[in-house]
Formats: sequence, C-alpha cells, structure tokens
Amino acid sequence: MKNRTTASLLAFFLGGLGIHQFYLGKHIKGIFYVLFCWTLIPVFIGFIDFIILLAMDENRFQTKYNNVENGVKRPSKITSARIVSGIDKFLSEYPKATEESLNFTQNVLPTMTSAPELVGNKIQSFMYDQIKVSGMDEKDEIKEYLKNGLNFMPDNFDSSYAQIYFSTIVEEYIADEALDPDEINSLVVIANELGIEKYQNEEQIRLDYGFYVKNWEFDNGIFKEVPTDFIMNKNETCIYRNEQVELLEQKEVTNRINYAGPRARVKIMKGLSYNVGSYKYSTSKETKRLSKGVGTINITTKRILFKAGQKNTTIRLSAIVDLEPYSDGLMIFKSTGNPVILMDENGAELYQSINGAVRSLNG
Repeated sequence: MKNRTTASLLAFFLGGLGIHQFYLGKHIKGIFYVLFCWTLIPVFIGFIDFIILLAMDENRFQTKYNNVENGVKRPSKITSARIVSGIDKFLSEYPKATEESLNFTQNVLPTMTSAPELVGNKIQSFMYDQIKVSGMDEKDEIKEYLKNGLNFMPDNFDSSYAQIYFSTIVEEYIADEALDPDEINSLVVIANELGIEKYQNEEQIRLDYGFYVKNWEFDNGIFKEVPTDFIMNKNETCIYRNEQVELLEQKEVTNRINYAGPRARVKIMKGLSYNVGSYKYSTSKETKRLSKGVGTINITTKRILFKAGQKNTTIRLSAIVDLEPYSDGLMIFKSTGNPVILMDENGAELYQSINGAVRSLNG
C-alpha cells in the first residue's frame, strides 16, 4: 500500500530524479524525470508534486494510487485475457456447460478485444446458454461456479441473471411469431417474481412486443379499425393507412426490333424499286418498374386501396398469391396481371397488415 507521506517526502528530497513517480507506479513519468534531470526542470516539477501530494485529500490519494475507495478495495481492472481464462475455467468446472458456451469461449472470445466495461456482456453471452438449460433453479450454483472460475463477480449478477431468464421465456413464447393474452399475463407474473419492474404491467409488454401481439390478433380475426376516407363495404374494416406510399408496377418490356446487315435499293422503273440485301431481326425483354405515383394506401380486411391524385387502384386480397417483403416495402404477386410493389418506410408494419389480412381471409 502506497503512503501519501512517503510519496510527499520522496517528491521533496528526490523529486528531481522522479523517485516519487516510480514509488507511485508512474514509471513512464519517472523515466522522463531521470532523462531530463540535468536540466533541473524535474526538480521544479518535483517540488510542485510535493505540494500537490501534501495538500491532497487522503481519500482521493487512496482511490487514485491504492484503488481503495472509502476504505474498500475496488475490483482490479479486468483484461480480455483474464475474461477468457476465467470463463474457460468456469466452463471446464461447471458440469452442465453447453457446447455453445465452450465454442464461444474457445473460438470466439479470444478473437475479440474486449474493453473492461463490456465484461458484463461477455458474461451474459455464456450465461444465456446455462440459463436456458437450468432456468432459475440453479442460479446460486452457477453463481458459485462463477466466483471460483472468474475470481470476481459483476455487481449486477442477480439482476442480469433475472433479465436473461426473462428473455429466454419471451423467446420461447414468441417462437411461433405470436404472443397471446395468456402468455402476456404469464410474462407479467414472471416479471413481478423476478423483480423486473419494466414488464410488471401488460401495457409495456404489448408496446415492446407489439409485432407479435398483432400477429396473434390478426390470426384470430381481431383488427383495430383505422380511420379512412374510402367507403367501406359490408363487414370490411380498414386496418392500416399511410399517406406517403409509392406504387410501382413491374412489367416485362420488349425492346424494338434491331436491324443489321448490308442492304440496297434498286430502281426498276419509275415508281417501282426493289430492296436487296440481308436482314437480321432481334428482340430482347427487360424487366422494368413503372411508378404509378405517390399517394395514400388503405389496407382493409378485404382490399388494398391506393389513391394517387385522381387515380385509384384496387387489389383484392383474394387475388394475392404471394408476398415478398423488403425493409421499406413489399412486392405483391397476383393471380392475374403484373406484380406490384408498394414502397413504404413502415415496410414491416405494411407487410404484417397485408399478410395478416390475407391469412384471416383465407383462414
């Protein structure tokens, strides 16, 4: 343990040689003091260091040079090598270590340059596999193996473990791409048991996992009505509306006939000529996407309604045979006619609405 008084005296008597810097563990600084001691500048700087050390608060000194804060030793800096060796030791000793965890530690983690602040994420990477196997029942056992294997424990171990366990339950529930009311209620109960405040209410779960909630609702014919300026038919509900959507039609266009080869025109008599030479005809087809304009789209439980200016386009859901989603829209393949593309910044929501309505209609 470094002593502030000792450091101050070394700075006063031997500051010109940087001995106090070597004592405090600042070896690079100490070398500079030695290299430039002949200039007497280090003597002056050493005296300033003496004053600073003498006036420094004891708690600040202990925190800065002994890594002790309020009388408690702070965890030492965790290096990448220590993480790798520690996790490897943990997995080798823990009897239920999964192959995924071993592969992560032996092949993936050594290639990563981890900063100390990312240690929690690295721990979670292999803890996740263990939790999926053991659930919450063996938390204390895993915690003990962690202590023995890593020689340190993250401060947020218990909360991290609870969060990961909750995530494994959610992952299991949404494996079918849907989240039903019973599963939502179950998640609320589990969140309360684990002390995860964020998800202790149904509204937050519906908000964060809205995509899966809406999938279940669509599969069960539950559609929330959206205001529209189109006239709806009987038993028809508008479920999606956006005023900035571009409609494109995909067509195969045949290029004009090309001619190649020598040719001549021979005059036989007045008003009568004869063409001689060779002709070569070629055609080519090209797929083009022709914009029909940017306008308002309304997705209903029976139709897709698009309006750009004075022109309306209607696609019946019963005519849709396939959908190809993009991040910013989707392509619609119909039983007759050319495919059309809808470009929408809310591509995922647009696809979900059309796909859900088609499934419900065919259902």
